[in-house]
Amino acid sequence: MRLLSSRTNFKALWLVTFIFCGLSVTFWTRQCPEETQRTPVARGDRDYYDSDKPNPDDLPAIHAPPHHLSILTADSEQLNSNLANSDLANSNLGPGRHKYQPMECLINDEYSIECRRENDEVYVPFSFLEKYFEVSGRLAEYDGYDRFEWQHSYSKIYQPRGPYSPTGIFMSFENYNVEIRDRVKAISGLEDALPPGSGPTLMLGATSDQILSFHIKFSPSAVVSNVSVVVDTSYKKQYILHYTSSKELISARGTNIYYGLGPRADWSLVTRDLLCDLRKGVGLSNSKSVKKTKITIKRVSKVVLQGKGRISNITMATSSHIPQFFDAADWFVRNQDDGGGWPINVVRKLVDGMQELPPGWYSAMAQGQAMSTLTRAFGRTSDRRYLDAALRGTRPFRVPSENGGVLAVFMDRHRWYEEYPTTPSSFVLNGFIYSLIGLYDLQQAAPPGEGKEAAELFAEGMRSLKAMLPLYDTGAGTVYDLRHFMLGIAPNIARWDYHTTHVNLLQLLVSIDPDPVLAGTLRRWIGYTKGRRAKHN
Repeated sequence: MRLLSSRTNFKALWLVTFIFCGLSVTFWTRQCPEETQRTPVARGDRDYYDSDKPNPDDLPAIHAPPHHLSILTADSEQLNSNLANSDLANSNLGPGRHKYQPMECLINDEYSIECRRENDEVYVPFSFLEKYFEVSGRLAEYDGYDRFEWQHSYSKIYQPRGPYSPTGIFMSFENYNVEIRDRVKAISGLEDALPPGSGPTLMLGATSDQILSFHIKFSPSAVVSNVSVVVDTSYKKQYILHYTSSKELISARGTNIYYGLGPRADWSLVTRDLLCDLRKGVGLSNSKSVKKTKITIKRVSKVVLQGKGRISNITMATSSHIPQFFDAADWFVRNQDDGGGWPINVVRKLVDGMQELPPGWYSAMAQGQAMSTLTRAFGRTSDRRYLDAALRGTRPFRVPSENGGVLAVFMDRHRWYEEYPTTPSSFVLNGFIYSLIGLYDLQQAAPPGEGKEAAELFAEGMRSLKAMLPLYDTGAGTVYDLRHFMLGIAPNIARWDYHTTHVNLLQLLVSIDPDPVLAGTLRRWIGYTKGRRAKHN
């Protein structure tokens, strides 16, 4: 009897254990982390499951909602109708499979959008999040594996290769081509350049060679003369770039694009980036910006000469960086005025409440970048023309903005060099730091004793920067200037590419002055690009 009772108890125990295990498995299946579930992931017009897709070790699992949902109106009836009739609501994903349920998302009690719900999780369309939070993202594919890549900041921070050198690369500008920016309408062809060399050369048809150079001398008796370059393009038709003796900046008629070189009665060198000129012409519009286009040059077909004049040394190359660098340095030498500056001959209105800048104003940023160019030209050639022009460029830094210079003083204490010498002062951050870099380059390049003025201006500016830098910190990003302080209006928040410019500039300064104020601010500002924020109370 005892043995039978013992056997009976063992059977009961096995039964209880079996039931407990079954309940545990059921509970685990419902509560398990997403890595073990077969979660549907949007992929085009069909769904596939985590267990069916590749899972490389170096790529995180993706739990992505449909990315193509449109933002709806606040009309609840229309919204509910859209939800009820949506393909996803009526789809049959099969037994045992999770499916998303359409639902309304009410945003700030103001309007509704269409969202998706899976159990207790709600998915909001990224097209909405992108605008609401000013973030960016894209669908990417890696050998058949899709994932969604989210970036808090759309702008890239370039890591410095080492300590900054006044004789080396200027910041990360080797990664930029300023000419192709859509806010640059065209590259003027009216500036003269170097005298001609000797011996004609003609090389056409190389796909990678898209920099055209030639020496030209137009005849004064001709009404209009031009050098026309015929190019085959990715648009499967030919375009013709006409470089004429007129003074017109740029125009376009059909597949003909015109750039004025000016009369050029004496020999001068012309160097043109054909791809840049082509895209500016194809994207030409009446707005401030050039329409973006992906047109490319497949082949330079031929050069046609029309009118009267002489041409020599026609060459094609993949780049012309060094000659163009010295063209820029020579331009600064030729165009510096008696005040030591390079006046900007356009009207500039920064913001309501600040006086308009009439043509002829100086910019500390322009002065600084001119110094950075000239000191590098001097370092490569030892030509005193470049150094002397850079030294004269410090003169506007001692002249108050209201008197035609670039000097402002914050709170009667901190000296600031203005990118825009407005009244009242605007205190633009990035332009100020660019001017400091120019002063630093000059103090390093000048022989002993000659760079004293630049060194003093740089030291004064750095003291102001360290004291005022916190004023530009929002706790989640930066501000472009101090208009909110000077005018009592809303702050001018720096968009991400300006914020990363602030970061790149600080990286340079920290490499030459690792002050804790600069280094700590730099770390914090880099964190903002990853979504980190200052602590709240």
